[in-house]
Amino acid sequence: MGASAGIRRESAHLRRAVALVPLEVRALMRAEGAALKRTLQREASGVEHAPALPAAITMNSGMKPEPFYEVGPLEGGAGSLALLYYGNSHTGSVLKDPRFALLRQAEQTTAKLTQLVVRLA
Repeated sequence: MGASAGIRRESAHLRRAVALVPLEVRALMRAEGAALKRTLQREASGVEHAPALPAAITMNSGMKPEPFYEVGPLEGGAGSLALLYYGNSHTGSVLKDPRFALLRQAEQTTAKLTQLVVRLA
């Protein structure tokens, strides 16, 4: 087999990888966002003054133009109870700061994205 056949084979491999990356990254971001949503819902459950807060936590993911996921309570309704996370001048926080869950999930997401790129390369 000549050098040109090897180049064609590698070129075809790269074309397949380039086509797969957006699909696999989108699926990965959706799964990672869903995992963060479940964590935040679990941490928000059982709050006496905000029983609807876990259901108000939503997740959105996509690729615009870079991969993303957004997780958190909807604004208005139960989602406006951000003071449960941060407190106010009269109370302290009731729930763990969501940044901690986000940082843990971001580390896992970064590792999985790295594995994906290595696998497809």
